[in-house]
Amino acid sequence: MTISYYENSKSYKPLKFLLPDESKTFDLAQMQNNLGFVMSLDDVEMKDFNEIKSPTFYVCRNDGLLRLNRHTFVKVNIPDTVKGMLHYCSDIEVMVGNGESSYNSVYPQIK
Repeated sequence: MTISYYENSKSYKPLKFLLPDESKTFDLAQMQNNLGFVMSLDDVEMKDFNEIKSPTFYVCRNDGLLRLNRHTFVKVNIPDTVKGMLHYCSDIEVMVGNGESSYNSVYPQIK
């Protein structure tokens, strides 16, 4: 019987990020068919829509945090009027504008 083992040669660095300022918070609101909000790429200091990778919306104690990529987070206020709707909502629509007149919709995974 032969036992093989491999040395762990990888070194992992912890993920570092900055939480968003209180001035850059967005309010979750009722849209046509679901909940969502509108933001621009300039608000989150992103250059291109392609920088958004696997967006995730975290809900904790009636506050929201939207992760757009590994290092970009957006704080989202959840008003009392939509708190009940959030539990039954299947998706959240985030309309992202690029500073011009075009908008792209992003549907983050809700956790």
